[in-house]
Formats: sequence, structure tokens, C-alpha cells
Amino acid sequence: MRDARPVVDGLPVETIGVISKGETSFLHGSRLAMGLAEALRPLQKLDGLKGLSGADFAGVAARVLSELNYVHPFREGNGRTQEAFIAELGRHAGHYVDFTVITRPRMIEASITTTKNPDHPAMWELMEDAVDPARVAALKAAFGHLRAHGEDPYVHDIRTARPGESFTGVILGIDPQGVSLVTAGGIAVVAYADLRARQVSPDEEITVTARTAFG
Repeated sequence: MRDARPVVDGLPVETIGVISKGETSFLHGSRLAMGLAEALRPLQKLDGLKGLSGADFAGVAARVLSELNYVHPFREGNGRTQEAFIAELGRHAGHYVDFTVITRPRMIEASITTTKNPDHPAMWELMEDAVDPARVAALKAAFGHLRAHGEDPYVHDIRTARPGESFTGVILGIDPQGVSLVTAGGIAVVAYADLRARQVSPDEEITVTARTAFG
């Protein structure tokens, strides 16, 4: 913990009060206990998580993950610890959380966005992408599209579309799980059903409005 004073080589290590990454500042080290209590408040009744739909669980998990990230309680390993904790929380609630489809650029962007604005849906959408099996499958297909083009998917911001969102981009790949588009903001995956009404081909630039959910 940042507020602990571990002994290293016989000498106490000072606490860490102020910590930041880039332009994002985290909770002061003197307020960790208060911050953790607030972050974990939705989990006071753990059994209440059982039976939640994937979307509802994603909402709870997103709030907890965003708050834990802001608290940043540890000297090192905060991101890895948070993901392991949320994955275990998912197992308790009956949901498999697949963080392998969440790339580092996306996690960083969602973390920064929700630190500045806790009400922003970025982290909820991220968690839904990691929990919803259909969205997970679509994202894995998009990873395959990128690898087929010689790209490392983990250096890209990759997300699935929500109904009502419009994207303009070049088609990267098409399969029954989804259609990958290279847009100005990253890789967007739309449901295959949204393009079935027309003939499309790889490398074609199109504008598509997401109308259907995955599944």
C-alpha cells in the first residue's frame, strides 16, 4: 500500500502521497482507507451480485474498477491487481470476465476518461465487452482480422459498437461474428447483421450505423 512504510535493507521506505500518470492524478496516499471504502461500497452484499444480468454486472464492475483505479492503492501493480480482482468478482457472480479482449490503449483511455468524469460510460462499455460472450467473440474475430494484416491487435484501441452509433472507416475484415472497421478513433466492430443488407468487400470505406446488439 502507498500509505505503508515497509522496511527494505533495514531502512523504512517513505509513504507515497502524490502519484500521477501523465496528466491524471490519483487519490492522495493519506486518504486510501476512505477511498477504498467508497470504491468497495457496491460490494457490501456480495451475494446480491449473483443473478445479475451481464449488463448489470458490467455496470457494477465498471464502477468498482473506475474507483479502484482512482484510488491506486499500491506502489506497483495496480492495473494487474484490479483486473484479477474484477475477474474473481465475475466468477463469484457467475460471469466470465475476459480481459484478453481489452487492449492496453483502451483500458488507459477508459481509466483516464472515468477519472475525469465518473459518469462517462467508457468503463461500463469496456466491461460489457469483456463480459458479453457475443461481444467477446466479435472482438476476438477483430483481433484475427488485424493479425491477418500483420498487425499486433494489442497496440490498438478496439471496441464493439452500441446501437445508434455511427462509424466511418475502411473495412478490415468480415465474418459472422462481426465486421471490423478501421476508423479515426480506432478499430470499431459492428454486428454482422448491420451489413447483411448490402454487398461489401475488404478495404472498402463505408459509413455504418449500428442498429443491432451482438448475439
